[in-house]
Amino acid sequence: MNKSDLIRMLAEKEDLTLKNAESAVNTIFKSIEQALAQGDRVEIRGFGYFQVKNYEEYDGWDRKTGGCCVIPGIDF
Repeated sequence: MNKSDLIRMLAEKEDLTLKNAESAVNTIFKSIEQALAQGDRVEIRGFGYFQVKNYEEYDGWDRKTGGCCVIPGIDF
């Protein structure tokens, strides 16, 4: 299922126009995005949770050169 499928399903089940269903889905996604940007964890009971995970930098292996390299940390 993708976003378009979700919008279509919401419109059908709740008797909404596609435009109103799309607005509702976008509002929910934007709210989750803003909470994650602030470092919050978003939990929807019975569904799951979203949170940003921080990966610290570490020493890795460069397959091209055969030597060591530093893999930079990321927030994922």
